[in-house]
Amino acid sequence: MLLGLTTLAPVAQAGAGECAGTPFACDVDRAIQAGLQHFRNTERGTGFFSPGDDQHNFLGILSFLEKRHGLGWQGQVQGFDGMDPLDQEMVLRAVTQMINGDPSLRNPNQVPYTYVTGGNLMALSMYVATGGPDDLGAEVTANQALANGVVAMQRGQGMGNQAWSYNGPGTDLSATLFAVAGLAESESVFEGAAATLDRLPQMLMGNTMVADGGLAYNPGGGSNSSMTSAGTWCYRLSQVPAGDPRVQAALGWTWQNYTYERMIGPFSGASEFYHLWALTKALDMSTDDGLGGALYAEAFGDRDPGPLGYPEEARSFYFDVAYSLLQWQDANGAWGTGFGGSVQGWTPMSSHGFALMTLERSQGRVCRDTDDDGLCGFDDNCPNAPNPDPTDDDGDGVGDACDNCPGTMNRGQVDADQDGLGDACDEYLCTPDGLPEVCDGLDNDCDALVDASPSGEPVVPPQACATGLAGACAQGHWECAPNGQVVCRFEVWPADETCNTTDDDCDGRVDEGTRNACGACGEAPVEQCNGVDDDCDGALDDGDSLCGEGEACVFGACALPCVDGDCPGDLFCADNFCVSVCADVECPRTQVCNERNGLCEAPLCEGGCGGGEVCTTDGCVEDTCERVGCDAGQRCALGTCVVDRCADVACGAGTFCRNGDCVFSCAEVACPFGEVCLDGLCENDRCGDVLCAPNRVCVDDACVDRACDSDECPVGQLCIQNVCAESPCNSVTCPSSQRCVVVSGTAQCLADWTAVPESDGGMPDAFVEVEVDAEDVTDAEVAGEVQADADAGPRRVPDGDAGPLERRMDDGGCACNSASQTSSSLLFPLLLLPTLRLRRRRERR
Repeated sequence: MLLGLTTLAPVAQAGAGECAGTPFACDVDRAIQAGLQHFRNTERGTGFFSPGDDQHNFLGILSFLEKRHGLGWQGQVQGFDGMDPLDQEMVLRAVTQMINGDPSLRNPNQVPYTYVTGGNLMALSMYVATGGPDDLGAEVTANQALANGVVAMQRGQGMGNQAWSYNGPGTDLSATLFAVAGLAESESVFEGAAATLDRLPQMLMGNTMVADGGLAYNPGGGSNSSMTSAGTWCYRLSQVPAGDPRVQAALGWTWQNYTYERMIGPFSGASEFYHLWALTKALDMSTDDGLGGALYAEAFGDRDPGPLGYPEEARSFYFDVAYSLLQWQDANGAWGTGFGGSVQGWTPMSSHGFALMTLERSQGRVCRDTDDDGLCGFDDNCPNAPNPDPTDDDGDGVGDACDNCPGTMNRGQVDADQDGLGDACDEYLCTPDGLPEVCDGLDNDCDALVDASPSGEPVVPPQACATGLAGACAQGHWECAPNGQVVCRFEVWPADETCNTTDDDCDGRVDEGTRNACGACGEAPVEQCNGVDDDCDGALDDGDSLCGEGEACVFGACALPCVDGDCPGDLFCADNFCVSVCADVECPRTQVCNERNGLCEAPLCEGGCGGGEVCTTDGCVEDTCERVGCDAGQRCALGTCVVDRCADVACGAGTFCRNGDCVFSCAEVACPFGEVCLDGLCENDRCGDVLCAPNRVCVDDACVDRACDSDECPVGQLCIQNVCAESPCNSVTCPSSQRCVVVSGTAQCLADWTAVPESDGGMPDAFVEVEVDAEDVTDAEVAGEVQADADAGPRRVPDGDAGPLERRMDDGGCACNSASQTSSSLLFPLLLLPTLRLRRRRERR
């Protein structure tokens, strides 16, 4: 796997200064350990690896996460799970400071400082992917920060031939390198994070100098060492093969100008440590891929290790670079101090971090085809054994070609007796522990199935759980991870916000920045002559073309001019235009305007009406306020007109009137799973410690069978707290493009601004409330109550210890916007189908 380096035995420290490897491997390992200790000394419990240089904090975090097991550069990276507990505490402090200090990690709408945010994404994705806890007490969780940063970085990429600059789109190759590295590493956690990198090669070609094949900081700036290495690395991260002519041209320039102790070309000499870091990554990812290229990493290596005291080593670019770094480390374990004639670099912090990660041979979790089988990254489930057909019959993430138990899930590939047969399927090693099968990575009942029942069912039912995010991403499902941890697996990843009454980007806000001037989806309606402000510009019937030639819009209708003060028929002259005598006349609820005389009169029904009935324009109807409405200043309450306490109350934006008080609307609020919005705030939605199933309701903190149905309740009533009662929505009129829903027994205004069809007259039709039965909510088709405290985190679940999860969603509905609307049972909208999925994420238990 390594280029021309001898395989070494594991480290066995027999005493101070003793090492069981070759002299070179031991010297590198001691330098790495000293470099890490220097970071520990400078951090001092603050979460910052260098006082006053918080922009490079990600380098310190990566140095610990990418430290390898065993000697120096040879083992697998330890990640968060493999670190010493004290180092874990230090990294937790540093990640917290990193999240709190980067605005775009906290808000995807912030413009990222590309260099810093890209580096932060590298560190954060490695942290999350290797077991770092999600909730650190930072302003947002680690997953939310990673999602925010990815969205912000993708938005900052230019179209066409542009990539990134330091604060948005551009052709700055140095800044682009960090953006690309951050998105490429985030792909190991969020599928789709690196989706925009296919536009990158065009920008790289623009930064390539045609005369020599090297790459420049910006187009036309001149080839130089660091940018050519950065460009090579970016080509490879964007999936351009090493044998591709574009990569070969860059490798050709590097070959002609190969240097490991100074910079070549027009670029700051202080970037030498950055150059060595980029050079090592570029060449590590450019080994021979069999595509017929003339130059690959194997061709590099100028220094002869023998005369330098390391006769066991072969020539290689890594030896060239590492030997220089060994000479430049001072007695305190630091780089960037000018020791050994080296440059001091950008800052002591950055120089030290770049040098340390170069020695560690850090590659993060980006894609490398180490076995030349055409697969790389997570697509290659046998990275050290060629398997173009990546069959994995047991679904443990390890391909059959290299799985020591191809029929049994055993992600760890543990083989205690080294007989080539993994412990998970080695019957001579399995001893029942007397426990039922639980999620612990072991075959407790010795049936050759790990973390699964004898029938093959997982020991952790895939019940609904809280991801910690809001909106479309709020709900995940419990799953037993291959390492024996119970995790809440994401099902939906944040996407760009669209106008659909759903929080697509999962930031807790619904449809921000997507609605028109009227607060609805789509284009604002066109102004018409109807006495209504159709286009929501604050003026009624304004515009030059509302009526035909010679006509004017008067009292909401198109009118012709009067002729010598006279008008035809029943029209009369007002403001020199002929209008109806009923224009601008408002009649009491039981009367209508007579078009002949303009008087309000009771309508006449042929034959008269029976007892308890009243004549209306619709004929004889029952004389109740539900049918005929109430006078101004009143509302209908269970058949009786009562004083409307909100009639003379004007509430501000984002609020509505309820019982005479202005309260906040929930229309633009999205809550995490297990919470519900009440008066603009997300509150716990549990019934005691559980969430109730769709066919159950919460009464006195207990889930009970539903005893009534809103459709069978009397007019104006709903099934609330398991009895038919007046709907709280009867007294509420929600703001435009919102609807009233009964939530936890209270009237709440929710979003209802999706596009609606237009009437024949061009005016938008009234919003129609659609009844949704809780049993139709497919993401909660479950029964029985279980403990479901989202704050408690995942837990181990023995077989049979827990039933499926139930959700409670109270019935609700009202006639909010007009007296003619029909009350209905309204529930929460379904989540959108996932467009991106979180993969291979591991959470701490």
